[in-house]
Amino acid sequence: GQALSGWMPRLRELLGPGSPGVFLAWILGFSLRVVQLGRAMAWLYGPCLVSLRPPPTPWLSRFEALRVRSRVRIPVRLGLSDQVDSLVVLGWLKPVVLVPAAALLALSPEGLEALLAHELAHVRRGDFFANILQAFAEALLFYHPAVWWLSRRIRQEREHCCDDAAVQVCGDPILYASALAGLEELRIQPKLVLDLAPAASGGNLMFRIQRLLRPHITHDTPAPLAAFLPTLLLVVALGAATLSASGTPKSAPASAPVEMAFSKIRVKHQPDA
Repeated sequence: GQALSGWMPRLRELLGPGSPGVFLAWILGFSLRVVQLGRAMAWLYGPCLVSLRPPPTPWLSRFEALRVRSRVRIPVRLGLSDQVDSLVVLGWLKPVVLVPAAALLALSPEGLEALLAHELAHVRRGDFFANILQAFAEALLFYHPAVWWLSRRIRQEREHCCDDAAVQVCGDPILYASALAGLEELRIQPKLVLDLAPAASGGNLMFRIQRLLRPHITHDTPAPLAAFLPTLLLVVALGAATLSASGTPKSAPASAPVEMAFSKIRVKHQPDA
């Protein structure tokens, strides 16, 4: 109890007189992120599930066989929704894969099956629950740029893992890459808020397609520390030079100025006049 009661005064001493303003700014930013999360969850479990329609009967048996091939042990529902513009996984314990109705008509059956394998990989990995935890961590540490960079990298690597699983199931990376490109053509504007639900269109689509077609060539972006490394080295070099200059002893100043006879100074190898 004493340690808990002494925690707030120590925090107030650490932050200084501006601690109430800092705490108020954090509360406002955290509340805004939580409201956005609540709106996203309400949209996913509201209009998306209300507009859910059963797919054609042949697709139900095909999706069940694909679930077994993808090694997903829990039952997964498949439905059509006009509220989403990409394939989306909704739920963790009782997951549902939402498919836009336009994708069922515009994509080939093999391409759509490859995209469904991608979503089943999200289900097997439990990425919906991981996204919720990740979004909550982003809300807690919304002020830190490293958190946003790390979160973006985690989502990118998550999509890469599911891409590899989809290619392993369908067996044709060109077919899967063309299905991703065809799905992107159907999208008018992204509707998913905060990337809360795992979708087939997540991440950098062009980089994902290049990675599928040329797996040995990567074009990964450098870390922010690597981008600022030259500047950091320059600052360290300037600081070392300043310290060395300040550490050298200075010569004692002369008591009186000495007049030099410039007529007696001769330059080496200078011929006489």
